[in-house]
Amino acid sequence: MDYSTVEVSKKLLRYFAADPVGVLYTVPNVVRETSNPLFQEISEFLATISQPLIDEVLTDDSFHFFHERRSASELETDARVEVLVRVLNAQIPTLRLSALLDSSDRPEPYCEAAVTDLAVDDEKLVAMREFELDGSLLERRGEAFMMTPSVASPNAAYWFLRQVEKHDLIRSVNVRLDPFMHGPVDKVPNMFYKMWLYGRPLDWDRLGNLEEPDTGRWMPDAYIKGMPFTDFVWDRRGNEVHFRCEEVPALTQVELSGGRYFHAIYRPDQKEIVHVDGALRIFEREELLARQKQHVQGAGKAGHRIKLFRIDDPISRECLADLAVAFLVWNDDISRYFGPVKRTRGSAAETPTN
Repeated sequence: MDYSTVEVSKKLLRYFAADPVGVLYTVPNVVRETSNPLFQEISEFLATISQPLIDEVLTDDSFHFFHERRSASELETDARVEVLVRVLNAQIPTLRLSALLDSSDRPEPYCEAAVTDLAVDDEKLVAMREFELDGSLLERRGEAFMMTPSVASPNAAYWFLRQVEKHDLIRSVNVRLDPFMHGPVDKVPNMFYKMWLYGRPLDWDRLGNLEEPDTGRWMPDAYIKGMPFTDFVWDRRGNEVHFRCEEVPALTQVELSGGRYFHAIYRPDQKEIVHVDGALRIFEREELLARQKQHVQGAGKAGHRIKLFRIDDPISRECLADLAVAFLVWNDDISRYFGPVKRTRGSAAETPTN
């Protein structure tokens, strides 16, 4: 069933796009909150869901696994809520990608009162040092903002921010604020997760003496669905060695997900990383078809690259490994490449605590 074509109001989409917890957890609670300003609109949507959509859910074994021991009427009610969850999961990522492609000088959320005085650079990034980092939140003047996640899961930036804090990089990082996830500090949930991940250095001596490009490609793993492969290349440019790594999405995901792109510049003579950035590459269908036939080494600048963070100050090689694993969270190939990853609870859908 194509939930991306189900009609839902922009108001509902924006409301749930602003939720950092995730619709899987939020929707079942919100539909019962009669005091919610959108309760009536949500109720009307649930009441008008077509029977084929309900039947699609009711014949799904995974739905019944989470809704055991329910009466027939309760199951139908739960199925309607599940349809709303699936519709939002199908359409919010597209809404977010569209907002990220806004080329105006101050796209959302940079016109919010708490950040109108901040300089926004040409890549739509702002200095992280202008905020107080509290868990997953970037707080300023009573408002809480979040870094744009690199995948559809709203919590994806959490682990990257943990590494920024661990390596004391807050004064060096520029980030892209999420267009929707912001609000008063006391209203925005602060997320914490019990997942431990870390990286370790590669064979830096070999990379320091690199003469020919060192390339690789990994096929999909269990955590990144709809991602056919991940490419990487290390190549020497004068006294620098550049690292480029990119996930390439499936055609079925072209309207939902960009490909995460990670870039770093290594100076072997200094034994330091002198630049790091991470981005989303958003493709049109034909651009993605062309990209899937190439390696990142020769892919050029296909698609629209939306920068999510940038560091121009020197960092250690160990720090680079941590940042790569955290930015490309849930990509186990990257985790294995930079070092082992240990999970105490590990998936994109793990339950947050706040």
